[in-house]
Amino acid sequence: MTTQRNARPSRDRLLRAIQSAGYLFENEVGREFERAGYQVQFNVNYEDEEEGLSREIDIVATDAVSAGWPAHAPTWYYTQVVAACRASSSPVIFFTRRIPHVGAPTAQSIPTLGSAFEWPSKQILEEKPDDIPSRVYQFFMKNDHRLTTPRISSQFCVVKPRGGDGSWEASQGSFFNESLSPLVKAVSYLKRIGFEYKPLQQSLDAAIYHPVIVLRDKLYSCDVVAGEPEIKEADHIVFNSEYISKTFRGHVLIDVITRQYLEEYIALIKAETQRLRKFLEGNFEEIEKYVAEHGGGIEKP
Repeated sequence: MTTQRNARPSRDRLLRAIQSAGYLFENEVGREFERAGYQVQFNVNYEDEEEGLSREIDIVATDAVSAGWPAHAPTWYYTQVVAACRASSSPVIFFTRRIPHVGAPTAQSIPTLGSAFEWPSKQILEEKPDDIPSRVYQFFMKNDHRLTTPRISSQFCVVKPRGGDGSWEASQGSFFNESLSPLVKAVSYLKRIGFEYKPLQQSLDAAIYHPVIVLRDKLYSCDVVAGEPEIKEADHIVFNSEYISKTFRGHVLIDVITRQYLEEYIALIKAETQRLRKFLEGNFEEIEKYVAEHGGGIEKP
């Protein structure tokens, strides 16, 4: 007689199990990037430098294009989307504020790697606005959606049932440790191995990273304004994550999107990438000269 412990699950139960665990959702997200021309890797290992452990991030989608600069061969431009997929049905609410003039995020919060992205100091920006580092910086400030968004979030909560009495409670839950923190650590690791593989102070290769959380269910924003707070459904929120640890300290801008917005999000990144490539290629000679003169200036990430 077959016991309950030894009974084989039906195919329907197997399907429900992998659906609830999020594996099918991850593959669904990955296929969208593949259709857009990205090379997709699932469950990519990275080193958690804080704990010395190997961990996984759900998806790394790479778009690598030769810059076609004959003076330097080969020269590549990489766009990497680093994605954490969240299949939980618990509502996530991000508190958003209109960006003030003081304290607004800057290009330093965009994860990049390469001599073309050696961000200038405030003094250099003011004194040498026509130098290539200042011009690349200003291009980012006007071109990247993470820096041009009128509203940004730096606070969130997850809403879950409190018990059987029909009430609900809001807390950060496991969202930070399961989604936000792994993204920051994975991007930091990818930057480090990119530097070690081909020291970018000796080349013109460039890389830009897009950390993103993709939610299977609804996303909400709560506009923090005078008077009664207003909660709305949202498709896309930019989260300004301040991360402080033994190995990393700083702000990282992370996109949080819904599954239904994914196709539009990919198109947004594609368009920004095309504009950036065109800008870099149009200023290649100045970038090459800057790298030749300041080749040892870029620091290891």
